[in-house]
Formats: sequence, C-alpha cells, structure tokens
Amino acid sequence: MKSFAAPFLAIILLGIMGCMPPAEAQGGVPPVMNIELGSGPNPGEVVISWDAVPQATHYRIGYVNMEVDYHLAKASCTGEWIEAFVYVDVNARNIPVRNGRAEYTVRRIAQGARHAFTVLTSNDFVDSGGGGSVRSEFFWPSNPRWKFLPGRDRLPQGITLPTPECSAGKMYWTDAWTDKIQRANLDGSDVEDLVTSGLDHVLGLALDVGAGKMYWTDQGANKISRANLDGSGAEDLAVFESNGPFGLALDTGAGKMYWTDEAPGTDYTVGVIRRANLDGSGLEDLFVTSGARSPRPDGLTLDAGAGKMYWTASFARGEIRRVNLDGSGAEDLVTGLDSNIYGLALDVGAGKMYWTVFNMGKIQRANLDGSGVEDLVTGLDTPNGLALDLAAGKMYWTLWEAGKIQRANLDGGGVEDLVTGLSRPSSLALDLGGP
Repeated sequence: MKSFAAPFLAIILLGIMGCMPPAEAQGGVPPVMNIELGSGPNPGEVVISWDAVPQATHYRIGYVNMEVDYHLAKASCTGEWIEAFVYVDVNARNIPVRNGRAEYTVRRIAQGARHAFTVLTSNDFVDSGGGGSVRSEFFWPSNPRWKFLPGRDRLPQGITLPTPECSAGKMYWTDAWTDKIQRANLDGSDVEDLVTSGLDHVLGLALDVGAGKMYWTDQGANKISRANLDGSGAEDLAVFESNGPFGLALDTGAGKMYWTDEAPGTDYTVGVIRRANLDGSGLEDLFVTSGARSPRPDGLTLDAGAGKMYWTASFARGEIRRVNLDGSGAEDLVTGLDSNIYGLALDVGAGKMYWTVFNMGKIQRANLDGSGVEDLVTGLDTPNGLALDLAAGKMYWTLWEAGKIQRANLDGGGVEDLVTGLSRPSSLALDLGGP
C-alpha cells in the first residue's frame, strides 16, 4: 500500500454536528460506511478499513487523541474557541481496495492513549491540488461516523468518555469558616451549596470527575471524606490520629490519594506526607519533615506521569519541595519565600509550576526545577487555593480574607472577580466539563 511520506495536515474548523448538509448534497458522493479499526504491523500504527466508495476522488481520514485533543475541545462548548483536529487528504487512487473494502494505515499514534477515527468523502472538501478546506463536522462519542480504538488500547487505568451532552464546567471550593463545600459555573454564576453538615474546618479538595466523586480533608475532625459531585452520598474514608490533614491530591490511575498532615502532639514541628487507597485503606507514611526545615507540608500536587509529588511548606521560610511518589529523593526547588504558600498547581507540558504566596499577596510561577521565578499577579488579599485550566489558558484562585474567587490568564493578565461575598474560601478544584 502506498502512503504519503509527509501527508497534508489540514486544520479543520469544527462545525456542530447537524449544521452541515449531508454528504450526498456535497457533490453527490455517498458517505463512507462500516468503518473498522485494527492494529497495524508496527507499534503506533492503526489500520482503518471501510466500504469503498466508487464515486470518491479523495478520502479525508481524520483522527484525534481522546486523552489530549478531545478534552481540549471541550472549550468549544462555550463558543470561546475552536480546536483543530488532524486530517489527512488522500487521493482515492492511492487507497488499496480488497473485496470492496478500502484500507489506510495511520502511523505515529500515541500508544496507550484512546483515539477516535473517521473517514469522510466529498467532491468539495479538496481541490484539484489536494489542498484542504474548512469543511468538516464535530463529533460526539455517539456519532456513528467516528470509531474508537478497542478497549485494549486505552490507558492502563481506563478512560471515561464524556457524555454527548455539553457542559460549561464547574469550579468547586471549600469554605473553612462556614464549613461548606460549594460549586459554581466557571464564570461564577449559579453558586450551589453541596455539603453543609458534618464538616469541621474543611480545607483540601480534589476531584475524580471520571468516577463522579469529590474528596476533601477535614482538619478539625482529622479525617478524609468523599461524596458524589452533587454532594450526595458523603462517606468518611479515613479517620486517624493527627493534628489535621491539609493538602490533598489524587492519582486516580493508581487508585491512590495523597495528603499532607502534621504528626500528632508536635505543635507544627513534625509534618508528614501520607498515602492511602481511594477507599481509605492501606495507609502509608511516605515522607516526614521536621525542625526549621519545612516543619509542616501544606499544599500538594502530583506529576503522576513522572512519578513525583510537589508540596509547599509554610510556618518556616516558605518553600516548595519535590519528592518521588514513594517518598525518596527529596529536592529543594524554591526556598526563602518568607510567606505561607498554600496553593500549588503544575503545567507539566510547559514545564511550569504555579503557586500562591499568602502573606505577600502574590501568584508566582517558575520552571519545574524551581528556576526562573516570576511574579504573575501582585497586590492580592491573601491568595490561597489555586487551579489551572490549561486548555483555556486560565488560572483560578481563592482569596481568604477578601472572600472571593478570581481568575486571570496564565501570564497574570485580565484579572476578574468570579464569586464574591464568601467567608473563607480555601482549596479550589475544576471540572472543566465539555461535550
């Protein structure tokens, strides 16, 4: 089979499914039917086959990485931007046909990631020179024109596809003084109370959107709990002796939760990072801090792909440190910030980490190794929790004293108030929604 060494990649503007005329109306060429997928002879290859269309002069083979590009495309639900998918335009004469079935091999597909594929045909989506136009169609998971790789090609932990509905996304936060967990739309509208009872100084918060669960730390009750994303079905997972769990992060792929804590009876002099299964079983102490050097870890986030956890240390000089997920290999990344640092978030793709500087009223960022520290936003009133929406280029944070949630661009520009009139908002987590 002949294939292009450097296939033409067309940037396709997405149209909402159903907004296009049917393929028969586009030059009289019938649509492709009965698409099937199979593994190619080499790693990273997928063989696509379909019922050949004799009238077709060209085929357009499209594909998308469900773990990356499809989730980025969620923002198209709000109409704020349009995501590009990759399409290859191929002359039908270069597509082998056997027993009425056409075949094409797509190469360099990321192994272990779930992909979706489609094949389109029309007289007017390519010109005589093989160039691409902007005509295509958006897809929902239920669209029969798109086919997905078999289950064995999914990520090891599996992937939960979004529903065919379009959601604008939600932000969730804890309020430590009113002892509530609340949420709102990403623009701050429609504030809801989710959990309002059984809490005693609730602080850390993390979401497992795929499983429809939220997890939180309760410092006053020395426990970790979870509930459904609407606040129903609350259950305690781990109740233990300590001076209060604080930061919380999930590794849903490995079925683990991590949190920062203070050893009991130590009066902020001995801190510990702990891990357990998502149901609260299998408690482990991974890393212990003591003395003037990082006496208590606070904020916590994970780079599970690299096997690292990052945490902030307060009640000392203000530090950010990093360690392997098993507690070995501790590294100092940023030191001497002279402030409490609570919120911490990573942009692993860009090699950046972001954090809030509580006492100094700043949001800063640096490279993942701690170099290149820069101020992004200054003059804030006690910034606390922090979360990133990388697809939309936004960061969100809570203001403890001011009782607000704000957001800005990742470079610190365009600061805006989203929710005001809160008591003491603490941790913040995002469900970015999508189709």
